[in-house]
Amino acid sequence: MAAEGLQSRNGNSRCIILEIFSGSARLSKACRKLGFEAVAVDQTKDRSEQFPIFQIDVTDSQSLYELESFIDVEKDAILHAHFAPSCGTASRARGRPIPGEHPKAGPQPLRSEVFPDGLPNLSCRDPEKVSKANSSYRATVFLVRKLIEYNISVSIENPKNSFFWKFSDVARLLESVSACHFTVFHHCMHGGKRDKQTAWWSWNPRDEESDMFRSLALQCDGQHQHEPWRPYKDDQGRTGFPTSEEAAYPQWPPITV
Repeated sequence: MAAEGLQSRNGNSRCIILEIFSGSARLSKACRKLGFEAVAVDQTKDRSEQFPIFQIDVTDSQSLYELESFIDVEKDAILHAHFAPSCGTASRARGRPIPGEHPKAGPQPLRSEVFPDGLPNLSCRDPEKVSKANSSYRATVFLVRKLIEYNISVSIENPKNSFFWKFSDVARLLESVSACHFTVFHHCMHGGKRDKQTAWWSWNPRDEESDMFRSLALQCDGQHQHEPWRPYKDDQGRTGFPTSEEAAYPQWPPITV
């Protein structure tokens, strides 16, 4: 879908795609290539792949207010807003053994089915990590609700099995929004190296009955090989985590070196 001929709310000829927690900003880059006005928002620009980043830390109240104000001002031009909050503390991959290391050497679980908002009695800096992540999740819910009030279509992405979906505020949001959709797909079917399952929740006031991302819903067909998920050691003895390599959306066609 290209931007030509589309209109955002109230017949506005400007069509902004707002990507929050943009990371590499690959989504924003792709949208801009299609002719949309793309705005990428993230706490840091370090991961951006040559795309300008509107640096906002949503866990900071003043920064969150600035983003909220931007939405208020541009609400008639925003066509869609997409959120991809970090799943670092919510990953079920935490606790996977590292080859040649003690079972407790790697990142340990910080959440569970019983405690999706954070395990009790966390030690060291873990409570701070969980608290900051929780603040970003609450900010996500706050902004999504605002966008829905403005009748702007929204989507949220996280790994299918992430504890993010179980977080109290997120779970309440999903339960309260009618006519929403969940699209699940494997990254390997879109150019990714691994069979990562991603969930893409969305709400679209322009056509509530249709899943606007249904074309993404491809499950692995088993006709290709996957890179392993097991943590590994590089040539310098440093531990590498495949989950971090799969954080950015895959590109299609795949980039080969």
